[in-house]
Amino acid sequence: TDKAGNIDFQEMLTEAIHDRLSGTSVGTIAMRFHLGFALAVVATVVRIARERGSKVVALSGGVFLNRIFSDAVSKALLDAGLDVKMNIGVSCNDEGISLGQVAIAAAKSAKKTSEQGGER
Repeated sequence: TDKAGNIDFQEMLTEAIHDRLSGTSVGTIAMRFHLGFALAVVATVVRIARERGSKVVALSGGVFLNRIFSDAVSKALLDAGLDVKMNIGVSCNDEGISLGQVAIAAAKSAKKTSEQGGER
């Protein structure tokens, strides 16, 4: 990864192509790719957390529906001493984002109503 946190997939993809051409099983290639991607994400998150003095990280988004990836990332972040927060009871996918948007809208509406001194 670079300083901006961009992950360069070229090496991982080159290795996956080489492995496939060499007869490596698709399952093994997929596992290597998932774990390589997880390590890149972990390196980026750890660097950013240290730069910002944070001990807490939140993992969300559809990519974390993948159990292999989410387990690898969360375990490595815990091993790095970070407090990992993940969705519980609500999917980390789009429906979770929608629920969060509804909660923010409701809180803003309640605040506006309160500031106006009454009910809507």
